[in-house]
Parts: sequence; structure tokens; C-alpha cells
Amino acid sequence: GNAYWVGRTSATLDVSCIEYLDSGNGCATYWGVVPFNLAPTPAWNLYFYHAPFAGTTAGNVVLSVSASRVAATQSIPGAALTNLMALVSLSTQPAGVLAISTGVATNFDGTLAITSGDFLQMQVWRVGGNANDTVNNSWDLYSVVMQTDVVT
Repeated sequence: GNAYWVGRTSATLDVSCIEYLDSGNGCATYWGVVPFNLAPTPAWNLYFYHAPFAGTTAGNVVLSVSASRVAATQSIPGAALTNLMALVSLSTQPAGVLAISTGVATNFDGTLAITSGDFLQMQVWRVGGNANDTVNNSWDLYSVVMQTDVVT
């Protein structure tokens, strides 16, 4: 496929990430647990920790993101996926420089309601063939992090 797990080695740190190739579409699935102290009416968003691979200047990657929630006693992979972001451009830094980008909404709860303790399954597609995807090399996604309102 056009997205796969890789290890990167530098002089000071070894890291692993999902590498998305430039050509065509690449898809990877991410899982996370919704916090157990979730607020009664949570606003939630996604943060993407990413960087282009070596030899690339700053540009844009085009993503589409879908998700579903899986509650206890439900079958995995869970319900049909709900589209959260369709063909959205994220700005990148030059190769090897981390960028942290947010999702297109500050609150996905109106699109996909979540419940405390749910498993959240996310599919992240890089649409490398899209004209707005200007990173002409591989792109590394280090992490997808959920930010949500919680009760303290």
C-alpha cells in the first residue's frame, strides 16, 4: 500500500511513524480511548503531529479523515465510519521539522458523538494525487491525538 509503518533514525533519536507515499492514496488506521472523565457535552478535536520526509520543502498535504466509536460489547471494527474531514489541506514545515495541525472543526461532537471509555477508530487518508497536495515526497504522521473537554 501507500502507507506503512517505518522507523526513522537520526543522530539523537530513533522514532517510528506511518509513512505515506506521495503517489496516489494511502490509508492508515489509528485507535484511541475516549477519556473516562469525559465532560457531559464534550467538544473534541484531533491534532496531527507530522513532517515531510527528507529533501522536501514546506507545503501542504491533503487528508480525508473518518472515524467510528466502538463501545464495550460491540464488534470490532465497529459501526460504519463517519466522515470528519474531506480533502483538507494541512500545512507542513520543511523536511524533518515537526508541525502540529488541528482538525477542521473545533468540535466534532456534532458529527460523531463519543462516550466515556469508547474506543475511537480513525482512518487517515493522504490523497497524494490531489492538486492541492504540494509535498512531493513521503509524508510522516507520528501521532493523531484527541483533545476533548473533561471533568476535573
